[in-house]
Amino acid sequence: MATTIALIILGLSLLGILFILIRKMPLLAQLPKNEIVSEPFLARMKDRMKPAQLVKNFPIETILHKLLSKMRIISLKLENKSASWLTALRARSLKKKNPVNDTYWEDLKKK
Repeated sequence: MATTIALIILGLSLLGILFILIRKMPLLAQLPKNEIVSEPFLARMKDRMKPAQLVKNFPIETILHKLLSKMRIISLKLENKSASWLTALRARSLKKKNPVNDTYWEDLKKK
């Protein structure tokens, strides 16, 4: 069932892409056929990034502070989760030790 739905969605998507391409073919044919010569992608990104400036403006103390804060939050969440598990275990063990005597209605019928 799920594969059928997925195949239907895939087919409709491909039909939509084909429809858009067919509608745009005349416009694409009118575009000039000049070659675009550009520098490699990595060279362009290297010029844009300039990592040396990013590191100089971002102090290491800030990174350390954020890292320690996130580690503290994670440890507090873990502690809270383990405390809830311990509470549930204690409740379960008490229930096993002291089973509830549910003979109330039978005792009433006998009287």
